[in-house]
Amino acid sequence: MSDVERHATDGDIDMTYGAKVPSRRAQRAKIIGSVLVVAFLVALGAASFMNSEMIAPQPGAALDAKLEHPVLTDAADPDQDDAASWQDERAPELPKLRVATPRIHLSELWLTWKSMKTERGLAAEIARKMSKSVDTVRAPTRSERLALLERGDADMAIGRIPLTEEVREKFDTSIPLAYMSRVLVMRAGAPVLKPQDLKGRHLLIKADDPALLALRELQKEVDDLKVEVVSATTSQWILALRVVRESADGMLAWEDQAEEALAHHPGLKASIPVGEPIPVGWVMRKGESKALRLNVNTLFAHTILLDDLDGALYGDLETVRERGILRVLMRHGPTSFFVHRGQQMGRDYELAQALAAEMGLQLRVVTPPPRMRLVTALENGLGDMIIGMSASNKAIDKKKVAATSTYARADKEELDFRTSQDAAKAMNSEGPISLVFATRIHDVKLLEAAHAFVDQQLASGNVRAITSKYHEDFFEEVTQVGHALSEFDDIIKKVTESTDFDWRLIAAQVFQESSFDPRATSWAGAKGLMQLMPRTARWLDVSGSLYDPETSVEGGVKYMEWLKTMYEKEGLPMDESLRFALASYNAGQGHVADGRELAKELGLDPNQWYGNVEQAIALLSEKEYASKARYGYCRCEEAVNYVRRIEARYADYATHLEAASRASSP
Repeated sequence: MSDVERHATDGDIDMTYGAKVPSRRAQRAKIIGSVLVVAFLVALGAASFMNSEMIAPQPGAALDAKLEHPVLTDAADPDQDDAASWQDERAPELPKLRVATPRIHLSELWLTWKSMKTERGLAAEIARKMSKSVDTVRAPTRSERLALLERGDADMAIGRIPLTEEVREKFDTSIPLAYMSRVLVMRAGAPVLKPQDLKGRHLLIKADDPALLALRELQKEVDDLKVEVVSATTSQWILALRVVRESADGMLAWEDQAEEALAHHPGLKASIPVGEPIPVGWVMRKGESKALRLNVNTLFAHTILLDDLDGALYGDLETVRERGILRVLMRHGPTSFFVHRGQQMGRDYELAQALAAEMGLQLRVVTPPPRMRLVTALENGLGDMIIGMSASNKAIDKKKVAATSTYARADKEELDFRTSQDAAKAMNSEGPISLVFATRIHDVKLLEAAHAFVDQQLASGNVRAITSKYHEDFFEEVTQVGHALSEFDDIIKKVTESTDFDWRLIAAQVFQESSFDPRATSWAGAKGLMQLMPRTARWLDVSGSLYDPETSVEGGVKYMEWLKTMYEKEGLPMDESLRFALASYNAGQGHVADGRELAKELGLDPNQWYGNVEQAIALLSEKEYASKARYGYCRCEEAVNYVRRIEARYADYATHLEAASRASSP
């Protein structure tokens, strides 16, 4: 084995090649060699950066890792780097969250660093939420990371841990962060389109690879297929080089690793998958910390369902229409945006909702941390427009943003609720502050739409009518109630604690079902907070009165678990399983099955809700389609709106609670 291979497989980087005292010539050679190694690594890092899946540079688009989840980020210095977010400066004063992570070889930074940076960022977010600091315990293989958990030397293991039945029996596991497939990566000149094409081929696979059993089964079916099992610590870089240099015909790799390998080695080509997609996630010690598992699952659920729009996105009105969602930046406060008794409220929120409806878009509210300026968030692509910016903001004069005419005026007491840099500066001015909508300077069509909307709202008197709702007595009531979503928050948290559901999602569903009225009864006989039908409750073996809040929530969550599991067993990812479960809760799984069949007939994806099954299922109210459906007529537009409204409300609840938490933190 060569020195390069030896050092890439032993898990640690050792630049010392002998124990003897070197001569001066050897010392000079070593120094020159070190310089060349550093230059190579710098060039490698630059190449990786240029090939990474980042958005094209935009003015002010220098995002750090802390801005990947703007709704979830604590109030922190926006200029702080990723290292500071991973290792909190307060770490010595805080209890430790010991996280077992892969030891990343310098030779394979380009293969794994991007994904590990994301997982590390999530782990740091968990630690901050639990008032802890991260203590990394490095282990190169999955089996070693799991062994650290068993010995009690780590609290949590991250880094694409396959959530197999064996792992679930021995450890507490998160909900799946993703479903990953193992694919064969072959030389481009030796394509593999079907298993029999592997006859006489030589494949490489790591000893701890979850696809090893599937590959062994394939070996029984294919003549002369050679499977070489290499050490679990062998670098992916080395495996790729062996294939390129023709000492093997192919190797097994995760999907994302295969994409990276193809980008750096044009001579390689991805071919057939091996085995079924495997859920991957994080693992914790069995029964040790319910709070840790709850925090992990809550953040995962938020990441999977909502973070598709939490990164840096740019574009004018046409691009926003293509996404289907209008992201509006605003401050959290009683006149801008807040949640009161489960209902999203605030003058700015209501105006944003009206604007999104007029455009035919869904609304996503984004509230940056208090120490991050709204203009900075807009420049960094965290939103499409601002509502509630001061008309005297210097960014307008500097042509960083473009603004509409004034839509409202705010006094200093109102701005004080916002606790932002913008408000703090405005507090020093005389008289009321003029508030405007603002967009990036180049988003001309978006600005025109905002201009027309403001003019129309002012002319109709709607702004005045909305503003009159939020009077002084109302502010006092909001202050007394606090930031809770409802009086049933504790019940919902308790019931969902042992499940994979984010309690805020279930709270959004409860509001959609009953507006938090435990005595609610529908015309069809559904009862309670979760509007369960008595026959469904009996089938679920739910005893007690459905008008009892805890009984109702327990029954509804039990039903949602059954529905979600049904779709997960079909191989649907978590986000789609949740959407289909919500639709089935509203319309019944029979009508949803009809919608999926119709989607196939129309050439749509039966496993994707938005833009596919939701379009097909809405047609079941038409005679042409209902007459052919197994379960017949369905007023399924309700199910379409049900899923959209719950997911939108869930996003608003998460935004409200995170913003309220940041505002109350010292």
